[in-house]
Amino acid sequence: MIAFTCSTKDLKDAVGKAVKAVPSKAQMPVLECLKIEAEFDRVSFTGYDLITGITSYIEGDDKDGYSKVNVEETDTICVNAKLFYNIIKKLPKGTVHISSDEHLKLTIEQYDICFNLLAMDAENYPEIENVHSAVQTFEIKQSVLQSMLSQTLYARSLSESKPILKGAHFSISDDTGDVEIAAIDGFRCAIRKEHIFTDCDFNFTVDG
Repeated sequence: MIAFTCSTKDLKDAVGKAVKAVPSKAQMPVLECLKIEAEFDRVSFTGYDLITGITSYIEGDDKDGYSKVNVEETDTICVNAKLFYNIIKKLPKGTVHISSDEHLKLTIEQYDICFNLLAMDAENYPEIENVHSAVQTFEIKQSVLQSMLSQTLYARSLSESKPILKGAHFSISDDTGDVEIAAIDGFRCAIRKEHIFTDCDFNFTVDG
C-alpha cells in the first residue's frame, strides 16, 4: 500500500514527464500503466515502452524549506497512465493525497474531491536498466540539445529498410571537448557541433 501527500503542481509536473514514455497501446497491459513508487523521502513515477523509459521524482524541499512530499506508506503500484493523468491535470491548486489499499484500489483525494481507480500489482512491471558509474556520461544544456536536434533530425530517414538511418548519431570527443550530432537519409545530411567541455570519448546512435 502507498500513501503520500504533495502539491498538485509537483504531481502534475512529475507525472507529465513520465507519461511521455507510456505507450497508448501495448501487448502487455502493465506497460500502459504508470509505475508509482513511494519511498521514504520521495515518490517516483515511471513510464516505459520497452525502448524508452522515463522516471521523474517528487523529492527535496520547496522554496520555503518544507519537504515537497510527505510519504506515509512506502510501496510500489501501477495505475493506468491515461486515466491517472487525465484526473490529476484537472485538479485545482493545493495539496493532494494519493493512497492505495490491499485490494489495489488507488484513491486520489483533494478537499471534497475523491477519485477511485483500480490499480495493478507492480510485480510484472519490467525493470529499466540503470546507468551505473562505469558508464561514460556527459552534460549538455537542455536548450542547446533541443536546438541541435531540431537542426539535424529533419534529415534522418523514415524508412524501415535501414533502421540505423532513422536515428541521430552522437560523437563525443575528449580531444576537442565537442559533441557532434549527425543525421542522414541517403540524400540529405545535417551536422551540428557544440563545445561542452567534456573529457569523454564515445559514439552512439539513438532513434530520432
